[in-house]
Amino acid sequence: PYFENIPVLVVCPGQEVNYNVAAIDPDGDSLSYKLIAPIGDWGVPLLYDTTFSYDYPITTIPANDFKFDSLTAQMTFIAAMVETSLVTVLVEEYRKGIKIGSTLRDVSFTVLSNCTSSYPSATTPTVSSGGTLNGNEIQVCAGQTLNFSLVVSDSDLGETIMINHNLSETPGATVTTSGTNPIILNYSW
Repeated sequence: PYFENIPVLVVCPGQEVNYNVAAIDPDGDSLSYKLIAPIGDWGVPLLYDTTFSYDYPITTIPANDFKFDSLTAQMTFIAAMVETSLVTVLVEEYRKGIKIGSTLRDVSFTVLSNCTSSYPSATTPTVSSGGTLNGNEIQVCAGQTLNFSLVVSDSDLGETIMINHNLSETPGATVTTSGTNPIILNYSW
């Protein structure tokens, strides 16, 4: 697999962070993810301060609320204070149910004290055809054409929003965007 997102994230205290390593496997192999201790010289795991661990690497609001999804590699948290942390994601690659390889991705989080910008926010997707929104999932039946859109905006109107997407999991899908802030994303598959 290769990674589409850079492994350095600069965030602000008190704002929700959603980050994904965005691993892509060009062969279409299945990927799974888990957090592990960072590896130092000679393969020795690095130690965290006693209040932290590889699966709780940063001070959060509320306390101990660093979420990691092992199916998608999505990390979600609200940083509580100025600090720097390192997270290591183990990406395991499977072909026909057999593990064929793995790779590590280190991600550095830096929480700044002098934040003046806000994060963009997205609306709930609007499904226009081919599926049903159920919580945070869109359910679709084979043979149906799915179309949905969402709007992403930032209260800092002078900022430009860019959306990255990965269509390797949905061959034949298309994504179009219009605008810069707000930006409208249209997805069809």
